[in-house]
Amino acid sequence: MSFSSILNIPPEKIGEIFRLNEHLDKKVWTILGDTNKRVNGTLGFNGDEIILKFTLQNQEAKEIMGFQEKITSLGKNTRVTLLNSACVNSLENLLVTEEISVSCSPNMAILHNKEKPMPETIHDLSCRIPGIGAWFDQDLLDFDYGTRGFTSKNQQIYHEIPIGDGRKIILQNTFVPDLDAKIINGEFKAHTESSVTIQYTRPKKGAPLDRLITILSYVEDFFNFIFPLPYSAHIFSSETSGKKFDHLYVIRSTNGKRYRLDDRLSTHDMLFKLSDVSNINQVFYNWVGHYEKIHEIVETIILLRTTYLSDEVRFTLIINALESVHRRYFNHTNQTDKDYKDRLDRITSRLETKDARFVKEKLKYGNEISLRQRLKEIIDICEKHGIKRPDEQLVDQVVNTRNYLTHGDKELRPKTLGDFKIQQASNILAIYTKLVLLKILGIKDDELKNIVDNSAQLRPYYEDRPGLHPY
Repeated sequence: MSFSSILNIPPEKIGEIFRLNEHLDKKVWTILGDTNKRVNGTLGFNGDEIILKFTLQNQEAKEIMGFQEKITSLGKNTRVTLLNSACVNSLENLLVTEEISVSCSPNMAILHNKEKPMPETIHDLSCRIPGIGAWFDQDLLDFDYGTRGFTSKNQQIYHEIPIGDGRKIILQNTFVPDLDAKIINGEFKAHTESSVTIQYTRPKKGAPLDRLITILSYVEDFFNFIFPLPYSAHIFSSETSGKKFDHLYVIRSTNGKRYRLDDRLSTHDMLFKLSDVSNINQVFYNWVGHYEKIHEIVETIILLRTTYLSDEVRFTLIINALESVHRRYFNHTNQTDKDYKDRLDRITSRLETKDARFVKEKLKYGNEISLRQRLKEIIDICEKHGIKRPDEQLVDQVVNTRNYLTHGDKELRPKTLGDFKIQQASNILAIYTKLVLLKILGIKDDELKNIVDNSAQLRPYYEDRPGLHPY
């Protein structure tokens, strides 16, 4: 970990983006396409979402409504381009037939210097992700009233993580004084701001914008996995020339991800902190490299933390995620494929051709191990790292409950988990899922045991539910 002041932090709110106000008044927008249709529109924003509104004659509006790939406008110094916009009737004038008010909501908006074309590749991209300071476990705001000064003499902490191909991830926590409070009220106030940057270190290297946003989303979900309350970044910035007016800003639609978190402050809230893992660079490298393989499992945990669901749905999601992670990383068969095929051939060799074909089709997946066996193997892994082994009855009930909820076999109903037990089982299965993911990421066994001993998220009473803090 290093101390320096190296990076700018993207704005927190859309209204704070430098020179975006050039485009907020009513002005001419061009809908790029076959006709390059020009409209007089007004750009505004509602929370985290940008919206372009304009009014057209009925027939013209019908030609525009639908999907528009690019809509652009020039300001005094900058250009805004709206990408992949859904344009619909804004329903503001249902009784008017001659004119229709149209609202266009882009998937992404890009603001950049109008004197330069939008770059095909960029070398860096940053976004805010709160909680990095707590994860560093170094409080830049710790004040010593004896010396009347801050304990830390550093204004910024950052950690660089190489991820191959001339790329690095930079995690940053910065001390920020409140200048308005000083000027207006004569008070000294300060806070910290956390951000992440993906950066290419080779001069001729770079990547398309959407690729860098994808990598930053991997990092975002790393911290969403660690913290009990998720966060979704929506503003990104790139230092295209080092000058403020040359910054490229990206506003991404939240696509329904409305969760926001400004206070990831307590180390008790997180799965583990930076000092718990000695090979954190390798762990991050593994996370980025494995993410496409594990993202459905990670997103299941995030979904449990952000969505109100019935106990049965929660249980089904987490047991399916656990089975999925076993299939992807610990899968094996009861016999070798050759031995199983030879055995099946011996069994069917005495049957009529039609019957043999029927039996082979029915036993096509007979060599796969069962959910019960997968669960027991995961329990073995977790027990080695300090998670108490459940009794056999719970394992049976978990399997029966999953089979009942999936297949609806009424004979299994009496053997399933009751209301309270299904909650307990879901908590335990979530612990197994998190621990197995940590093992896949390459955290050392002794450090994994220490995380199990100290993390509130790995306690049997912990629940991944919206807004719950069980400690």
